[in-house]
Amino acid sequence: MADISELVAALPDKTLLLLDDDAPLRTRLGRALEQRGFVVTLAASVAEALALLRANTPPAHAVLDMRLEDGTGLKVVEAVRDA
Repeated sequence: MADISELVAALPDKTLLLLDDDAPLRTRLGRALEQRGFVVTLAASVAEALALLRANTPPAHAVLDMRLEDGTGLKVVEAVRDA
């Protein structure tokens, strides 16, 4: 079985949005994903994630917290799909 870094390297688009309101988890997970080859954008809230989506090309991948203070990760899924 191939190493995860090799699999990520083979992806045509390595962009990834990471949305989580737990700052230490968001930071650690973001670093781990970057070490494996993803180009990670971090967001701490639904509002921040939606603003990032409006300002940038939508990511190819996303890791989303489903329960946040200002909404649900499903709202971000809809925005990514619509973008």
